[in-house]
Amino acid sequence: MLQRRLFIGIPLSSALASRLSKEMAAWPKEIFLKTDKDNLHVTLFFLGFVRENTVPDICEKVRALCETMESFEIEFSGIRLMPTPEDAKMVWLAGEPSEELRDLKTAIERELSFVVSAEPKIYRPHITLSRMKKARFQALDPKPTIEKDIRLVESVDTVVVYESIMEDGKRRYMPIESVPLI
Repeated sequence: MLQRRLFIGIPLSSALASRLSKEMAAWPKEIFLKTDKDNLHVTLFFLGFVRENTVPDICEKVRALCETMESFEIEFSGIRLMPTPEDAKMVWLAGEPSEELRDLKTAIERELSFVVSAEPKIYRPHITLSRMKKARFQALDPKPTIEKDIRLVESVDTVVVYESIMEDGKRRYMPIESVPLI
């Protein structure tokens, strides 16, 4: 039985993806495993491995749902070391919670509950900019300044069903269904 690794996400505008790539450019490669510009996104719901025969139903549910949801904006407040600066494993562009984002995420989880149940945890909107080699980062003295406040606003007018694949030894997030919001 064939399986595909899927998640539902919000694509970034090319302007925001370029801005974030420039922010990451100075981070040392020996420590920061930076997300490729083409892979930057906001995850709404991670499905994991799903059976190939459920993919059309997943796409149809997302399509039908998005036809009823209005576009909105997401606000980002800054670049943060996560989960904490003292125990950093990742770098995020942290997003601010919003009613529209919560409603979209909740509706997607409800519609796709036939595939996988949502984990009951607090959703923190974000863009993963980098994973980190923690021991190397901890050994740096002084540490590079990574965290900074940045106020950015991004329009959310499309939701994408992505497939996560390995291609030439690199992780790629391939859109398999892209659906506009109204």
